[in-house]
Amino acid sequence: MSLLFISVFSNAQIFELKNQQLRKYYELINTAENKIIDGQYKKAFHFYKKAFKINKEPNAKDLYNSLKVAQKIDEKAFVKKQYHKLKCLKFKYLDELKVAENLKVNNAKCENTIDENYRKKLDSLVKIDQHCRKISKGDYDEYKREIGKSDSICPLNLLELIKEKGFPNEYNIGLASSNKSFFQGFYYVIWHQLKTQSTGKQQVDFYEEIIKALNQGKISPELSAFLFDLNTGINQFNSIMFIHQFVRSNGSSTPIYEQVKNKTAIFDCCYAYKMMFPKTRNETDKKRIQILDENRKKIGLYSIDDDIRKKFFYLKNREFMFPEARIQEHHFQKESDINLFKEDLQKIK
Repeated sequence: MSLLFISVFSNAQIFELKNQQLRKYYELINTAENKIIDGQYKKAFHFYKKAFKINKEPNAKDLYNSLKVAQKIDEKAFVKKQYHKLKCLKFKYLDELKVAENLKVNNAKCENTIDENYRKKLDSLVKIDQHCRKISKGDYDEYKREIGKSDSICPLNLLELIKEKGFPNEYNIGLASSNKSFFQGFYYVIWHQLKTQSTGKQQVDFYEEIIKALNQGKISPELSAFLFDLNTGINQFNSIMFIHQFVRSNGSSTPIYEQVKNKTAIFDCCYAYKMMFPKTRNETDKKRIQILDENRKKIGLYSIDDDIRKKFFYLKNREFMFPEARIQEHHFQKESDINLFKEDLQKIK
């Protein structure tokens, strides 16, 4: 299975970040994020300031994290500046930043202009895309025809809009339609154009638009890699590395799903496959990660080890916006069954 993975992987289509200024920007951002993990906030602040001199339209995530760093070291003027930028981008979660009232007032003009008409058109496509998926309650086979129809209409219209108005990002459509982690709603339309989807044929390959947006700084390497892997159906940049949580009954007669809902069950988190830890990797694991890292480097994306480090950090530190690890939850009745499953896993410290 691993050899097949490597063979398919090596012959897959590769795209590249050729914009050297953006490459430098993402290197500095990665360094800043690693300094956050180390608790070195002054050094993180230094690298954010260097990065923002290179890129005048930083990713919203970087504005957010740099503001949080500035709060840590009492850089009030910088906090005020970043708060203003996020406000201009229509960030919905400003209150959660806990910026002092006297720092919120900034009469400076917004440097970006939000195209509300464009955003609303995108929102309408997302609404169509999500409608049947929501009413299906996860039973996509029953609504396969309806979902297939919407998956034919939405991506073609999205592609037409992108060609007309450019790739949407926070500086032209704002953040009013994104979630807290800056994931824009229209990404779901691209997401549902998997090569391997079961609800119908792929209508649009967004490869050209994603690589163009990456080189224009309109989408981050993290998101472009995520969408590209989905669009092609091949993990060229991201390895499927889940975090595992185990849940078992507390011994009462209450059904396990009720215990989970009420958080009275016994939770045991968090574990990961041994390949996620450098010291426990075998030669096959090392080869897989080497290939991933070579591809990631081509698009200006940090290494798998940096990615894992950030995910592990974010599990216990939600103050900053870092890559989120997907958690798989396993329900067991017996402790012996859990221990059997854990044999290939290691506890995250």
